[in-house]
Amino acid sequence: MEDTERTTESGNEARETANIFDKSFKRLMRLSDKAIVLFINGLFETAYSPESTVGFLSTETISDNLNRIISDVVISITEPGGEVHYYLVEAQIGDDEQMALRVFNYVYAEGLKHKTMDDDGVITIRLPEAKVIYWETTRKTPDKAILRVISPKGQALEYEVESFKFLDHSIEDLERHNMTLLLPFYMLKLRKRIAKAQSEKALGALSDEMRSLWAEMLEAIDRGEAEGQLSPADEITVLSVLKQMFNEVYKPYKGILEVNTMIMKDSPIPEVDARLEALWKKQDADRVEIAQKMVADHFPAEQVSKYTSLPIDRVQSLYSGGQAQGAQSLYASH
Repeated sequence: MEDTERTTESGNEARETANIFDKSFKRLMRLSDKAIVLFINGLFETAYSPESTVGFLSTETISDNLNRIISDVVISITEPGGEVHYYLVEAQIGDDEQMALRVFNYVYAEGLKHKTMDDDGVITIRLPEAKVIYWETTRKTPDKAILRVISPKGQALEYEVESFKFLDHSIEDLERHNMTLLLPFYMLKLRKRIAKAQSEKALGALSDEMRSLWAEMLEAIDRGEAEGQLSPADEITVLSVLKQMFNEVYKPYKGILEVNTMIMKDSPIPEVDARLEALWKKQDADRVEIAQKMVADHFPAEQVSKYTSLPIDRVQSLYSGGQAQGAQSLYASH
């Protein structure tokens, strides 16, 4: 009975962790259009203009037999000329032998939404491009998953979905392919080694390696913002997810005194908090500056609030000559 309870608890923790990873990934997939277009270019080796627009499509479909089909992320890329392309991205923490079938179900359900029929009654379904990101891999993780469909007459159709093995790529490589927004998941790099470390010496080495890894990630995120891969608002989201991923990855080991001492004593969280505070203040200052210009041009307060995301009472204070007070107190409202 005790072993069963322990197994159940472990299974629940695994599902909770997978759920947090899933939510974190979906949060990162809601960054600015430019960041997502550059990410798609890197993942699928396309070359869409950064001026393309992004649409986040519903990931839930109800099949003919009333089953719910839910994928991770479905994105449309609309080029400046108006041409639209569709992409489906799945993210996995572990292997799944049914992945080809799962993804085919997803892309088929999405393709049905855009089917066409010609004058001869021929129905055409265009499947979205798809790829699976594996955060961690094993020897069994395939480079691509294949689904083979054979008709009663022996005609064969093969559907392939390629894998992107995340930790096989360096931080530099991710930067080069415009995937800086995925860096929070690089916290997984040391997870399994920490779980296996037994000696103080091993934990100390991992602690040093973790700090080095954090420094490299933060520098890459800074470069991503400086080079235009990420907007300031994107950087806030990426850093927030990075902080959450740190807590999640090391959560199972915080109760172990040695790990807590060696890994957590020089936690990078305070540095991330300081960066987030500075970014919020800068973003608020920029919003106030825009709001002041809109007020000077006699825009209604409701419009100013809508386009700057400032609270309506802050905007109204600008109309009454309280610009300085409004700017100083904005950060306190977060």
